[in-house]
Amino acid sequence: MARSDEAPPGPGFPGSRRGAGVGGPAVKRLAITPLLCAWLLAPTGGAAHPHVFIEAGAGFVVDAEGRLAAVQISHIYDPLMTLLVLQEMGIDPFAALDPEASRSVAADQALLFDETGGFAALSVAGEAVALAPAQDIAARVEDDRLRIDFTRPLAAPAALDGRPARLAIYDPVYFIAFDLTGPVTVAGGTGCEAKALAWQPTEAVLALQAALADLPVDETPAEKDVGRLFAAEAQLTCR
Repeated sequence: MARSDEAPPGPGFPGSRRGAGVGGPAVKRLAITPLLCAWLLAPTGGAAHPHVFIEAGAGFVVDAEGRLAAVQISHIYDPLMTLLVLQEMGIDPFAALDPEASRSVAADQALLFDETGGFAALSVAGEAVALAPAQDIAARVEDDRLRIDFTRPLAAPAALDGRPARLAIYDPVYFIAFDLTGPVTVAGGTGCEAKALAWQPTEAVLALQAALADLPVDETPAEKDVGRLFAAEAQLTCR
């Protein structure tokens, strides 16, 4: 059984709350990737971190022993970014995504995940839990939107024993903003409930978010793992 509560707009999405203030200087240049190239081609690209907005889906997999075994994640691009990303990869955005094109997109995503830590972090009762690299990466286009589905097994299954597990989906450098949409699912387990968590920033975080809006597209924040402050989060509890 799975259930989800609707979360408000995420920290980087239109309609989310903004603040004012200053943040640390930018110290690193971004590598030119297909995703970055696609965004630079977009009419609104080039101003304010974050630059790319992706809807995300999340799910938890519980094994027969009641341990958390894996998390399942989806990334869903909007139609414009779908068009630009596929064009940048040399894939016809107006044709069906054939098996070869799907494998090509999945392979590109695998490289991106390797460079970014997979855009996810997991904890149980506040303690970090290691995730294995992404598996079963699948790419498809639905309703003119590119969708990437993948699984992140835990490095070792984690006993829950009534303790909450929390999945954070985010870009460490906050180039991309993620927003959880749709239900958060649970596969396996008994008496389990999953939900999206509302973003609850402090005034300092809101001030930092406003400062990040001034960064050029090719620079990253000085703050290490700053994107974690703006993560889209889901929580699992099993009685």
